[in-house]
Amino acid sequence: MDSFPEIQGTMYEDVVEQPQVPPPGRYPTYMYFANFPGEIEPQLLMVVAQGSYNSPHKSPGFLTRFAVAPIATRILFPLLTSISYNAADIKPWLDPSVFASDPLTLHINAFAYQNFVDRILRRRPRTENSLLASQHLQKSLALLRGTLVGDNDEKRIADATIGAVLKLATAAMFYGDFKTAWQHMQGLGKMVHLRGGLQAFNYFPALLMEILRCDLSIALLMNLDPVFYSEANDSMLQLPDRVLTTPDTTVPSTETTQFLSSLDENLIKVWLATKRFCLMVNMDAETGTPLQPTTLHETMTSLMYRLLHMNFSPGTPDETIRLGLLVFTNHVFLQGKGIHIHCEEFSQNYRNHLMGGMMVSVPHHVMAWLLMVGAVSLFDQFQEPWLGNSLLEWTWKLGVHSWEDLQGVLMESMWIPVLDGHAGAEVYGSLVTIC
Repeated sequence: MDSFPEIQGTMYEDVVEQPQVPPPGRYPTYMYFANFPGEIEPQLLMVVAQGSYNSPHKSPGFLTRFAVAPIATRILFPLLTSISYNAADIKPWLDPSVFASDPLTLHINAFAYQNFVDRILRRRPRTENSLLASQHLQKSLALLRGTLVGDNDEKRIADATIGAVLKLATAAMFYGDFKTAWQHMQGLGKMVHLRGGLQAFNYFPALLMEILRCDLSIALLMNLDPVFYSEANDSMLQLPDRVLTTPDTTVPSTETTQFLSSLDENLIKVWLATKRFCLMVNMDAETGTPLQPTTLHETMTSLMYRLLHMNFSPGTPDETIRLGLLVFTNHVFLQGKGIHIHCEEFSQNYRNHLMGGMMVSVPHHVMAWLLMVGAVSLFDQFQEPWLGNSLLEWTWKLGVHSWEDLQGVLMESMWIPVLDGHAGAEVYGSLVTIC
């Protein structure tokens, strides 16, 4: 796959030690040397700062002006918007007017907005590059390059600069160019270190959450060590009190208790904590209690970094459960609605474990959960007949005769109906048609 555009030259030469990165490869080379006007589409920059978008294309059936931020919120944070949330809590990251006076931020957000519209809303293939997005990306790269090689030390590691590098890493990952995303993440890690570490961003929790979301996504998909939290330290990765104090009202079967007791002690802790988080979310959904982004952030950080630092032998029940929890938490905390960033190596690893012979020791309802998690977040069951056949086999063993029955079984492990009830019902419905 062609690589996503990187910054030509030594992108972080005064910030992080690394060799020269290769020239851009995704967009035509001439784009990076064309002398575009200083203000490209000024009306677009204006509406971006106001959180809306004006489409330059007038076509039937497509809105030419709409608010991007609310749409992006629903797609990028499906769990928050499936329950209830306070818009003010996440507006600072979604609203580029936070740094409206900074040209780099305006252009990088214009690029991000145009890319969001083209790829997510209009479903354009990645091979069709928007001229507007290319122009704003070209300007962003030039401005960022100038900032990083300049003599203003504070500006080189300012929030606006870090936010721009973060968006480049996220965009590269979205394009499937994980190598470039990882390079951007390495540079961003050095910037954060020079700022004094992650604690320096406690005043800006939304930016902090996005930094960690990107780090976790790249580490998960590339099977690499994350840039941050190099060790799973209990004191640094604490769960929110609300999660810890949420009662588990389910009564595990003897089979489940015996299976969990056979797993690694730290893995059991993550399993039980993830289940408590799901129970808390389900209670919030029933009562209409807003889910706080800080709770989401702290839970995500605690659970996912712990899982990434665990190491078990391939094919074992421990590794299978670890992968299942990674797929599930990735889906709950990181995955946008309908946005599946495909990484064949990660998918194949999970597929191999689900199809392995060691699964005979896994309780029926846990096996059904492992398969359903893959079905709603990772695999296309119509492209993978083994998945539908396996789900049919295990639902038959469980004596399941309806989606309501199966969802009850999934709740024994962990499940969030407001997030995946509809998708799960569609998967089950397709199984019924197979029968």
